[in-house]
Amino acid sequence: MRPFISFENKNFLFKLTILIILFIFGLFFFSTLSVFTAELIWGDIPIFESAAKVRYIQFFSTIGGFLFPGFFYLYFDRQLSILSISQYRKQWFPTLRRLMLLIVIMLSIVLIPFVVGLGELNEMIKLPESWKSISQWMSQSEAENEKILKLLTQPATWKTLLINTLLICLLPAFSEEIFFRGVIQRLTQQLVKNQHVAIILTGAIFSLIHFQFNGFIPRMVLGIYLGYLAAWSGSLILPITAHFLHNFNSLLIDFVAQKRDIDLEKVEPFQAGQTYIFLILLAIPLFIGLRTLYLNRKKENPTTPG
Repeated sequence: MRPFISFENKNFLFKLTILIILFIFGLFFFSTLSVFTAELIWGDIPIFESAAKVRYIQFFSTIGGFLFPGFFYLYFDRQLSILSISQYRKQWFPTLRRLMLLIVIMLSIVLIPFVVGLGELNEMIKLPESWKSISQWMSQSEAENEKILKLLTQPATWKTLLINTLLICLLPAFSEEIFFRGVIQRLTQQLVKNQHVAIILTGAIFSLIHFQFNGFIPRMVLGIYLGYLAAWSGSLILPITAHFLHNFNSLLIDFVAQKRDIDLEKVEPFQAGQTYIFLILLAIPLFIGLRTLYLNRKKENPTTPG
């Protein structure tokens, strides 16, 4: 069945307008619906006092803001379509792509100190005094995000870890990769005609849309990394896996810290200096291996972009 809106021969502005409309409608409709129904279910309990209420609203907001517009846009724009299950089944039988997946899983552990270091660097950046009002708003937003995250991750039980793995790790990884790498990155590449520029721009948008200044740099670098995974592998399986593991590692570290009564805020990020240096150096051959596998894939299929 053909979609009722055809993107054939439509320009970038038309496609971008449709995407923005889908994003705004999805986010507004699903968020409003979730808040309204949450009030019916939990009453007027303040959102910072009910983890269940926060999870409920977060679930629908993620679907409305990313999964809904992503899937609908791909339905309209068949040039970007990634919805074919048979396509993925054919893609991931080859050993080459399974090796790429294995390297990504290893990198998810090796890159932890690198991400921590970028976070520390980000926190050192101070905005100009003329931006005081913006700085105050960002600080307030960060404090609220921290409060919500603390609410969601306590108490540190296996049940809480399982629920958060699905809500904080799996759902955002799948939904956001469909939206950012599946739609925005490929749409941007159609405009700028340069894969690297498209990946960097999408990484910046990916970070900006989270509205967390203290995590802007590591999240942008993560977005760029996910963008290259999507470009090199030719599908969203690698970026979804890497995104999930990045979120899960953070969740698991917090879980273990609570179980062992460790205050992560008092832990110096580079106190295990030699171990961190070893892990960062180990990332270099892993990236080289990933790039080599991509080049081999490109030889097998000369039409592969990049």
